[in-house]
Amino acid sequence: MPLPLPLTYHNAAINESSAGTGFLIKRGEECWLLTCLHIFNGLTVIPTSFEIPEGAALSVLGTDIKITVAGDKPRSQIAYDPSDRTFFDVISVKLTEVEAQALSSFSFFDADAIVPPEVGQSVSTVGFPGISGGPMSPVKITHKITKVHGASIVLSKPSSPGLSGAPAVTKNGLVGIVHGDVSAHYTNGLVLSLSALQPVLLK
Repeated sequence: MPLPLPLTYHNAAINESSAGTGFLIKRGEECWLLTCLHIFNGLTVIPTSFEIPEGAALSVLGTDIKITVAGDKPRSQIAYDPSDRTFFDVISVKLTEVEAQALSSFSFFDADAIVPPEVGQSVSTVGFPGISGGPMSPVKITHKITKVHGASIVLSKPSSPGLSGAPAVTKNGLVGIVHGDVSAHYTNGLVLSLSALQPVLLK
């Protein structure tokens, strides 16, 4: 299975840093990095308007790799939720050929491996809970899918800070991306369905 990426983001304008998980998806020659939108703003509630600061970049811990998210040419996609006029907590960044090659050791999920979730399925999340800026090994947690509503998937076990952006995988394929928890006290992890959001994110 492809490896998750340990990511950090530093906002120089306000001198704040954050960390989380990401992973890679490939379709033909096109490649993307996926992670959570809240890594860029630190908010637990996704805003109705959002702009990534100019020059914003994600760093991959343990490497010299930096992925510029905002620059002269648009290269990121954010999915909008018309039901409540906010954004889904996920962002995709289209990689250059050079970036994809530099990250190839992590391996890529194939876009054709994205599958819809089903209640009762066993699902594994692999990421970096507790990440705080230093290299660490990924942690695998196995859950059950307890509820599916639109693009939202509820898990049987808690999420954890740092696990945001981790892939959620069943025996059938990649179902989504971890983005938070039902409760501030961490009771049931939340995942966004990539089968629902793929048309917006992978373009």
